[in-house]
Amino acid sequence: MKKTILFDLDGTLIDTSEGILNSIEKTIKDLLLQEKNRDELISFIGPPLQGAFEEIYGLDKYRAEEAVSVFRKHYKSEDMLICKPYDGIEELLTTLKRQGMKLFVATSKPTEFAIQILNNFGLYDYFEQVVGSNIDNTRISKAEVIQFILDNYSVSDTVIMVGDKAQDLIGASKTHVSAIGVTYGFGTREELLEESSVAIVDSVDDLLKTLLEE
Repeated sequence: MKKTILFDLDGTLIDTSEGILNSIEKTIKDLLLQEKNRDELISFIGPPLQGAFEEIYGLDKYRAEEAVSVFRKHYKSEDMLICKPYDGIEELLTTLKRQGMKLFVATSKPTEFAIQILNNFGLYDYFEQVVGSNIDNTRISKAEVIQFILDNYSVSDTVIMVGDKAQDLIGASKTHVSAIGVTYGFGTREELLEESSVAIVDSVDDLLKTLLEE
């Protein structure tokens, strides 16, 4: 059975934590917001940034948009490539491609940022398309990203979303595709267990085994 696999980027394919947190800390300082330790800032990684600033700092829409703009300035020029693929990711992608699966990236990160990161590590060519949010802050929810792929590209009858955060599984549910949660990224097993999924796996090796079995 041919499959289409949609991969989240941050926390699923790439450990982007250091670069993102560097830019979050710089943004907080620039906007004179209350500083937090890095453990508290982890929740910024994964979901759309505007919503994270609104929720974590109580910013209104316009102030949160300003925060996102400041973050992107730092991230694009200084911190975007401070990241690394998780061990075994290239081997996983190679194996899935050899099995004839169609691979996409479905991320809330701006598409152009995701493409630059994947190109930096020689991973871009594994994917049919890389689809993320737009720079104008549209198409930011995971459901919108997944639906865009379903509407605009040829996919197999079996589509599986792979991600490390609850919003990945929620997006899959809203678009009626299956999902696999991974615990090696930035989410927690507890948040993944609260959402519907095909499986929850703890390593890249286990993810490959599950995708080959499903």
